[in-house]
Amino acid sequence: MTSPTEIGTKSLLANYFPAYIPIGDFLNSHTTSYDRIAVIGSEPQTYFYAKRQSVSGHIYTYGMMEPQPYARQMQEEMIADIERNQPKYLVCTRLNFSWAVKPNSDTHILKWTDWYTAKYYHQVCIVHAVDLYDVRYTWEKNFQQHDPASQKIITVYERNDIPY
Repeated sequence: MTSPTEIGTKSLLANYFPAYIPIGDFLNSHTTSYDRIAVIGSEPQTYFYAKRQSVSGHIYTYGMMEPQPYARQMQEEMIADIERNQPKYLVCTRLNFSWAVKPNSDTHILKWTDWYTAKYYHQVCIVHAVDLYDVRYTWEKNFQQHDPASQKIITVYERNDIPY
């Protein structure tokens, strides 16, 4: 019998779909059913695996990178949703398929993500998708051993305790 992970890997080869199962498990065990999370990328399976809702209606980011008149507006809406709701966890995906960035894409949200996470969040997990069958997780307690194996990265951030 074929496992769900094997089916996911074979049917969604370039999407690293099974890589989000441990991320979802982590988010589920570190949040309550009332917490909402944000995924900055096109990985709605994260919400399914975490059993958590999104802080934004934008759960796919492909359209934000297309040369179309609403791309920047969509980015600004997602940014506003995240800033307003201040999710405990953000999952940021820097995989090409997640964004489908083109030479003429407006990458404002990617630059904002770098600024926003540096200011309000800290990393709790870095995932390197070396290849389809080699996905490496480095959790916070092991960051001193962190050795980037790939430019294909998924990062899980936890919100810092900051006074409001």
